[in-house]
Amino acid sequence: MIHPRNLNTASIGAMVLTGCAAMPRLGPAPSPITAKSLTSSISLSAPSSAWPVDQWWHRNRDPQLDRLISAALTGSPSLAIAAARVRRADAAVGQVRAVNDPQITLSGSLAEAKASYWNGVPYAGVPKGVNDAAALRLGLDWNLDFFGRNRAAIAAAISGAEAARADAAQARLVLTTGVAGSYADLLGQSRERVLAADTVRVRERMLELVAQRRSQGLETLASEAQAASTLESARQALSAATEAGDLTRLRIAALTGAGRRRAFDRCAN
Repeated sequence: MIHPRNLNTASIGAMVLTGCAAMPRLGPAPSPITAKSLTSSISLSAPSSAWPVDQWWHRNRDPQLDRLISAALTGSPSLAIAAARVRRADAAVGQVRAVNDPQITLSGSLAEAKASYWNGVPYAGVPKGVNDAAALRLGLDWNLDFFGRNRAAIAAAISGAEAARADAAQARLVLTTGVAGSYADLLGQSRERVLAADTVRVRERMLELVAQRRSQGLETLASEAQAASTLESARQALSAATEAGDLTRLRIAALTGAGRRRAFDRCAN
């Protein structure tokens, strides 16, 4: 039996030996990565692409798509607002440029006047009665732009006009691509609806055949129930395809500014 005093002594000795143990050599310490070492001499490059040309959708040669986009461009409030902003920016450019140009003013006046006979002028030299008085004034005012203030204002106005044109072009592009994308979705959904309708007719015919075979004892009740279940699944798929097409037509109606009936007439299957 170990005495408690001896146990404490052994524990203290073990702690002392552990504290004096040397750490193994793991090699040189890692140095932190500098920002210059992360620079790359080769960067990813992408080919430059031009802005889509106007009326790009004519490449598809689809008269129905042309009519839809034409209606959208004609009745779009967003495009009307963008066009108004462009006109306002152009007017601002004209105003700023007018300040930098020479200003020539020409004014005239014509009136009837009667001179006073006792105004310090000899009576014999004063015109008698009511006489016509005319005046013509010509003025020239040019604000010389010594410090470039007018040039900076003109540059800022031109930049604003170009930004307004870019916004208008972007609004036009977003609208036309939205109509074209929705129209493409509608074409795909129309094909899916036709396929779903054909599937329903095939499943109906299959159910009739299974029912006839069961009446002759060639099929079981489970086979007929399975044929009926596949027919209901096909009908649900047809209903889903029809609903998806209707929603897309309503989306096109919102983009073109047309009502629901006009959208269904324009986007017929």
